[in-house]
Amino acid sequence: MKNKIYCMTLLFISTLIISCSSDESLSYKNDFQSSQATWFNFKESSKNSYKYVVVGGSVFATYSW
Repeated sequence: MKNKIYCMTLLFISTLIISCSSDESLSYKNDFQSSQATWFNFKESSKNSYKYVVVGGSVFATYSW
């Protein structure tokens, strides 16, 4: 019985160690920063006066923000 508990504990701890990763291994981090910079440049160039329209949100009206 003790051997089973030790094996399960070892498996659990091993899974935790293997599944953890550092921030530096994230490959999409640079893509996000690039996209965010583009968005901020657009907001600045349009003086934050843009309109977003969703078509087909309802039969009776269109939504905009």
